[in-house]
Amino acid sequence: MEKIERTRSSSLENEKHGHTTTQRVVVQNMFTNAASATEKEHKMSILQGVRLYPKAIIFSVIISLCCAMEGYDIALLGNFYAFPPFNRKYGELQSDGTYQVPAAWQAGISNGAQCGQIIGLFLTGWGVEKFGYKKFILTVFAYQACIITIFFFAPSIHILLVGACFAGIAFGVFMSAPESPWWLVRQGRYEDAKKSLLRLTSPKTDPTFSAEETVDMMRHTNELEKDMTEGASYLDCFKGVNLRRTEIVCMLFVSQNLAGNTFSNYSTYFFAQAGLTGTVAYDFAMGQYGLNTIGAFVTWAFMAWGVGRRTLFLVGLSGLCCTLLILGFLGLVPEAHKDSAALATGSMMIVWAAFYQFSVGTVAFSLVAEMSTRRLQVKTVALSRIAYNIAAIIVNVLTPYMLNPTAWNWGNFAGFFWAGTCFLMCVYHYYRLPEPSGRTFAEMDLLFERRIPARQFKHTDVNAFDVALQHQVREDKPGVEHHDRV
Repeated sequence: MEKIERTRSSSLENEKHGHTTTQRVVVQNMFTNAASATEKEHKMSILQGVRLYPKAIIFSVIISLCCAMEGYDIALLGNFYAFPPFNRKYGELQSDGTYQVPAAWQAGISNGAQCGQIIGLFLTGWGVEKFGYKKFILTVFAYQACIITIFFFAPSIHILLVGACFAGIAFGVFMSAPESPWWLVRQGRYEDAKKSLLRLTSPKTDPTFSAEETVDMMRHTNELEKDMTEGASYLDCFKGVNLRRTEIVCMLFVSQNLAGNTFSNYSTYFFAQAGLTGTVAYDFAMGQYGLNTIGAFVTWAFMAWGVGRRTLFLVGLSGLCCTLLILGFLGLVPEAHKDSAALATGSMMIVWAAFYQFSVGTVAFSLVAEMSTRRLQVKTVALSRIAYNIAAIIVNVLTPYMLNPTAWNWGNFAGFFWAGTCFLMCVYHYYRLPEPSGRTFAEMDLLFERRIPARQFKHTDVNAFDVALQHQVREDKPGVEHHDRV
């Protein structure tokens, strides 16, 4: 009997040992594949990336149209304040016989959309992780199709405000949709992640590409972040090194509002108050929005030439600050030269739009995605847009009063105020914003974990597969089996 027990015990030990050995082999293979995929990404050029991921680019463009329409809807409503028919329907009669939508209502309608976005962003952080981005987005599409009709049939400014609030919920969702393969990896659905990745790539253009290696790189990054992060809740965004990352991400989007973005949303109204006629003001606004499209391609060209995102962001903020100062000084032009000053104002707004779109307006979205961890990305992006909307609410309260002739009537002098806030953003990002160019997500995790100063990110050597890190992880979590790749 005793002999049988010893045999059974020995059998169980052998089975356990065999299971552990198999587990180590699996982990070893994952590290090997992840290291191989990381090396390939480091060597991949922009053109190679375009050839390998054409479907991903197309899908990104399509889903970005949601964000484009979100910006269009918000900007369109702000520009309507310059059109007499809109003012006659929703505004109040002034002493000079014209109609104006009161500053309080302008601020209320704009902020109604921002408040709705905050609700939508919180829902996104929860809904995407629970249901997946595809099902969640399709549901919001159906919701938005119904809500948008309110704008068409609003009989009064009160109903217009209700429509802005409800539409804002969908706008908030559109601004924070994550990528599918990473979500599938976080759910442990590795085969589905591989299939999704293959749908987004053209492997025939690169014989060395391996979907399995890329998924293993995602798995390695996810496991690394699980070791560094206790959980994946909103609260975890404010713990340890994640607090620094959340702060940077939030300030990136806040900078868009504090860099004078409000002028863009109220551009036609601003031009009209500066002295341009309705038609000319609208033409300048259209030129500004057309330049926005070109700015995105200019940004792409700069990044293809190797210019870092941090550099683009800081140069853009500096240019915006100078442009806003010039706009402020144009307010000092004597009344006798008002027409010339109005044309100069329109021209400087075009220059402002150029600086904004090739830097702060476009690069911020890339930086936000790169600064957050993969496990907390959806929630971090949601928090950053909430910070953006809080700043937007403040800005949308101030701007109508600054520009409306029935309120403060600052006109061009508002440029001085926003130049000051833009300068503060320049100083902040110089000391706090790291350079992510040429880094994988795992390398960014390690640089933040080691608390490397922002200005040293670009020049610090880091290896996501070094032996020292794996030993440290094993000491911190002895219950988890890891195998080092030397």
